[in-house]
Formats: sequence, structure tokens, C-alpha cells
Amino acid sequence: MQLAILIAVICALAQGESSACLPVGGALWRAALTLAGALIAPLAAALGSLKLIRGLARDDRPSPDQCERIWSRIQAIAIGLWLAVVAATMYLIEWPRVVRSDWSLAAWPLVDEILILLPVLVPLVLFWTVMHRLQSAALRYFAHVSGASRPRARLAAFLLQNARHYLALVLLPALVVIGLQETVGSIWPRFSDGWWLYVPVLAAMLILLPMALRSIWQTSPLPDGPLRERLVAICRAQRVGVREILVWHTDGQIANAAVAGVLRGLRYVFLTDALLARLSPAEIEAVLRHELGHITRRHMLLRMLVLALPLVVWLAARQAFPGILDSLSHRLAFAGVSQSLQMSLLVPLALGAYAVLVVGTYSRWLEHDADLATCIWPGGQVDRAAAESFVRALIKIIGPLRESRWSLWLHPSAWSRVAVLARAIADPSWASRYRRRLALFAIAVAACYLATLVLVALA
Repeated sequence: MQLAILIAVICALAQGESSACLPVGGALWRAALTLAGALIAPLAAALGSLKLIRGLARDDRPSPDQCERIWSRIQAIAIGLWLAVVAATMYLIEWPRVVRSDWSLAAWPLVDEILILLPVLVPLVLFWTVMHRLQSAALRYFAHVSGASRPRARLAAFLLQNARHYLALVLLPALVVIGLQETVGSIWPRFSDGWWLYVPVLAAMLILLPMALRSIWQTSPLPDGPLRERLVAICRAQRVGVREILVWHTDGQIANAAVAGVLRGLRYVFLTDALLARLSPAEIEAVLRHELGHITRRHMLLRMLVLALPLVVWLAARQAFPGILDSLSHRLAFAGVSQSLQMSLLVPLALGAYAVLVVGTYSRWLEHDADLATCIWPGGQVDRAAAESFVRALIKIIGPLRESRWSLWLHPSAWSRVAVLARAIADPSWASRYRRRLALFAIAVAACYLATLVLVALA
């Protein structure tokens, strides 16, 4: 779902920033269509979940796994409808022009962006409400069948948890940068286009990201005990400085782990409550070794370099070859693609394709590399016990269900990860060759950055 949200937010903000200044007219009926469109995906999910809830009352009731499979199909259909409606709202109804021009809100910092994003956010909140209703009904039924206590249904906590997990890391950085740009533009207009102004801001956001995650996500330190002692010992053995190991409270909704922080003093390890409940201590240790592998092999830095490469190349090309970029823009305009459409549609499409094809593929490669770090030491020795623990952890985290395609954007499937580990254990030299291929890719990325510096120097 995070990839779908990222695509929707980028398209909405890009269309808002590049929309024409002239009013589009018909603001009332356009707003009504926008409101009606925001209800389509949640209503589809509600109808599908109603059928599922009624199925629980029949004699041939679906099992928990069947409920999950049916809900996964409903969720995929609802997300597809939501993306289609968002695209229609932004490009056909031209909702951003209504907000910025017809309602004259373009001069209000962040007010126009928040209103533009409402058709993106409101359906999500309604969809999560339907999801909570379905999950609560299913949990109550299966608790009744098993004789367990009935779980408490807390809609507000569920919505807050989903907003923290899915929206915070996408919306907050974008709104901070846009708010800074609009504020500087209103106070010092001549500095509003200076890209150098945002370099320290982005660097500060990257450095302070772990502290932001600790505040955005509901966390608490991992309690003292044998597990904490063993995890701290692993961090010390791998020489990875970690400020704190935190429990990420998700009400049992998410089984995951993460490590964040480029600086030793601001680095945190996050382990969700569901992960701690499902896995044995040995499996948790294997998961921690995987997360620390991202640090020891500098995956965070490599990801950031690959992610920022298009922006760096574009800035260098704009300075070194301004005539070529202007000529390309004029040719597209002559072919019927206006400059506003170039910025609102072509640029997001290009960025989306780069994110899916390049960033996503490279991130999956790095995940395999971190998996190898859990069981193959630098000298090539294989720790079969660690590999078996990590494989068991993967299977428990994923479960018997088929993984959603949206969840496989940055992470390979569990079964492909198991296959890669099996291949590396059978032939440790293959792991060395795999790492050499990753090193060659990193060298190619570094060469791109060096080429951009040469272009800027010669311009």
C-alpha cells in the first residue's frame, strides 16, 4: 500500500504545483464530483466485506486463511479503484486548479496542498474504517469459536496506527519542503528557486529521521532481560553502534523490524510487538543480524545515492545543457503536451517508473545481500543454524498466504529469499560473486555522480 500512496501523493502534489493560474470554472460541481469519487473505493470495499461478514454466519464458514485471501482480493480491487479515482480527480476534474485558482488559496502556505490531498486521504481513512470493521467481526467470531476472550475494537487507535505507518513518512517530508519553499518565497522571493537552500534541510531530515520515527511510531525500550542482553551482544559483536532497541507497538497488526540512523548516536533498532510475539529468541536474533547487515554493508547510504541520482543528474543537465532541456520542452509543447502537463504528468510518471524499476529492484538486491549477512561471514564460512533460524522467521512473518504485489516493491518475496539463501549455502562462492555484482553497480552509481560533477565544472 505504501507504493500506491506514494504514487497518489506525488501525482496530486505535482498537479497542484504545475496547475494553471487561471480559474477552471464550475467549482461547485467539480467539488461535488470530487466528494462522490472519494466514496467509490470505500463503498466497494464495504460491499465486499459485507459479503464476507455474512459468510461467517453460514454453516460453511470460511477459515481464517480463506478470509485473509478474500480480503486481499477486496483490498487489491479497492486500491486500484482508489488510484483511478485519484487520477481522474487530479487530471480530469482538475481539483488542484479549483483549490488554487477558483478558491484563491495558492498564496496560503500548505493550506492549498492539504486541500488538494483531501481526495487522496479521505478515501484511505474510510477504507481503513471498513478494514477495521471487517477485522473486528472476524476476530470476534473466531474468538467465540475458540472460546477465547473477545478482542477490544478500537477504531481510533487503528486509524492512528495506519496513519503513522503509511502516511507519516510520505507526507511529512513533502509538506516540510513545500512549506519551506512557500515561506521563503513569500519572504525572500529571489531565493525561492535556490536548490542549495534545501540541501541542509534534507540533510537534517535524514539525520533526524530516527528520532522522528521514534516519535511518529508508538515505541518503548525493549525490556531488560535475556533477549535484550543477547541482542545488545550481537550489536557489539558486529561493531554496530545502536542507541536503543525499541519495541514498536502496532496492536499486533504488523510483524516487521527496521533499523534507522546514519549516525551511531542516533541509530535505533525497531522490533514490532507482533514480531516479538511470533518468533523465538533465536529467530529474533537472526532478524537483528539481517537489519545490522544493512548497516555494516552501508545499504542506507547506497539507497540514498540511488534515490537522489535523478535529481542530481537533472540539476547538472539543467546547468550544463539548458538549451537542450528547453528545446525538448518546446517540442513536447508543440506536440500538444503543455508545459504544465509535462510537470504534472510526465515527470511523476518518469519518477514513478524510476522508483519501481530502479529503486525497487536495487532495494530487493540489497535485501538479499542483508539476508546473506545473517549466515555467511566475511571469510565465507556458513552459519547453518543462523540461516535456518532466519528462514523460520521469514516463514512465520509471512505465513501461508500469498504476499501482496504492493508489498514486494522494496522487498523480495519470502520464497525467493529462501531460495537465494539455499543457493548461497550450497555454494558459498556464489555469495561472493553476488556481492561483486553489487559492488560493480555501486561503482556505476558513483561514476554517474562523478560525471555530473565534471559536467557542472565544465559548464
